[in-house]
Amino acid sequence: MIKKTAVPKKNKKAAPARASKPAKRPLPAKAAKPAKAVKAAKPVKAAKPANTAASRLALLAAEAAFDKKGFDVIVIDVSEQSPVTDMMVIASARSTTHMRAVSDAVEKELALKGIKATHRDRGIGGDTDWMLLDYFDVMVHVFVNEVRAHYELERLYKDAKVIAQFH
Repeated sequence: MIKKTAVPKKNKKAAPARASKPAKRPLPAKAAKPAKAVKAAKPVKAAKPANTAASRLALLAAEAAFDKKGFDVIVIDVSEQSPVTDMMVIASARSTTHMRAVSDAVEKELALKGIKATHRDRGIGGDTDWMLLDYFDVMVHVFVNEVRAHYELERLYKDAKVIAQFH
């Protein structure tokens, strides 16, 4: 006689199937990436400044000028060349109206940070094509482009360290 052994019954609910790893596919050839938009207020060139508080203020002023469409904005460290100030921001504008808008934008941006200009002047002899904002450690010059080419302040301070340039 053959002995019957009890065979366990299979559970009707099957265990969930394990997800198998997908087969590795070859990567497609790299397509040329589209050019990323450059953030406007990033300095093109930078060096380590002597006075960091003044440099932060100067960079803030330069960014405000650049954001208002000022062009050829440069920040230079003149602490070794000038007994009057540590930093200079020089910016160009296309017209006297644009120059006033740029200088007003700089004043407004710094006023939001609680910083007021100690002096505001319209260039030499009341020249309406040049605006000077004096923040004690930082001097901001906003020129109409032709006047900037005439005075060439960068040439006067050619030995000064360039901290940043915005194009």
